[in-house]
Amino acid sequence: MNAALQINNPDSILNYYKKLIKLRKNNDTLIYGKFIEINKENEEIYSYIRELGDEVFLIIANFFDGTPEFILPDSVKINDPNLVLANYPCSSSELNNMKLRPYEARIYK
Repeated sequence: MNAALQINNPDSILNYYKKLIKLRKNNDTLIYGKFIEINKENEEIYSYIRELGDEVFLIIANFFDGTPEFILPDSVKINDPNLVLANYPCSSSELNNMKLRPYEARIYK
């Protein structure tokens, strides 16, 4: 798929990355917030939180073609998580003990 076709497709990879860049540029927490890696023992999922003041973002990414399970550690408290951005359709209610699809990434606030 070339860039000309992706520009007009709101679900394209190009537009996903534009949304991702805009999200980071417009949120001080994602730029300056404290970085805390979580689930370090899980080699299939890269996950971390960024926190600044009362604002917390949870970032979960599967960089492989498998479907690993994400388990939110008890030490991570996110009240009423809101799905901010994802590259697959999903719901916020899937936050804990969820199976990530191949190359899936989610950002919760």
